[in-house]
Amino acid sequence: MEISAKTYEAGLAALHERDVRRKGLGVALITIVITIGGLYVKIRQMESPPKV
Repeated sequence: MEISAKTYEAGLAALHERDVRRKGLGVALITIVITIGGLYVKIRQMESPPKV
């Protein structure tokens, strides 16, 4: 019983770590997409003819 309890706790810890990593990946992905979008808009703005 003691071994199964330790194994169960290790499994719960692994699942928690997976969730934390998944959330971190989501935050990083959103940040990257926003940065790329901002760069795209800025480049388009720089390439457009000047307004008079």
